[in-house]
Amino acid sequence: MALIAERATDIGARHVLTFVGDINIASLKGCQRAGFNPRMLHHRTVLGFGMITQDRFETLPEGDPRRTAKF
Repeated sequence: MALIAERATDIGARHVLTFVGDINIASLKGCQRAGFNPRMLHHRTVLGFGMITQDRFETLPEGDPRRTAKF
């Protein structure tokens, strides 16, 4: 994660997105150590025995405590 953040800076990227499941605590901790903070939440609804999935992304407001939560 730290290497990704470093390379992104080298090429002038202002933002980097990573997708980590909310139950994957080890990856969440690694992302935090690399300087990443939650900005969006992903919600997936699975229907029809997995045949249909619906994905929704929710942007966290600026003052939301989940943006600075420690894992």
